[in-house]
Amino acid sequence: SVQYNYPETAVRWLETVADDRMRSSRLENAASQWLNADSEAARAWIQQSSLPDNVKKRLLDRPR
Repeated sequence: SVQYNYPETAVRWLETVADDRMRSSRLENAASQWLNADSEAARAWIQQSSLPDNVKKRLLDRPR
């Protein structure tokens, strides 16, 4: 799937999802995958993303 193979592309597409709850959940999942693939780029995106602060913290605080 795009989310697992191209997480950076997935997050850009998911930002367009209208449903807030679905968007946030799917973005968190894609960001998590992206952290596994390219931690530096994912962290930069997470910091400036529209994700709720508690989700950003959860993602950024996970072990590298």
